[in-house]
Amino acid sequence: MSRYELRGREPYTVVVVGWDRPLSSFFAQVWDERDLEFGNPDDEPEPLLWAGCRAGEIRTVEHLDRVLSPYTSLSEEIRERLSRDRGGVNRTASRPE
Repeated sequence: MSRYELRGREPYTVVVVGWDRPLSSFFAQVWDERDLEFGNPDDEPEPLLWAGCRAGEIRTVEHLDRVLSPYTSLSEEIRERLSRDRGGVNRTASRPE
């Protein structure tokens, strides 16, 4: 599993994205940092967005970017990293003959 943290468009939003190999899906979480810092310690903060929790839900970086569009745009660097992370799934190890 890969995981990257970045800032959202609003200064208080934190965006977490990555590739979940067992689910064969990209995932995204968007958190309001104010809830994390000032919320009741007994309450579990709820994400503003949580996507990619089901098998095959988000299969492309482009789809992930569309899901995140209200909160952020993925940089080219993050898009490339995510593509590489997903690309490793289909590689097969060579066997000695």
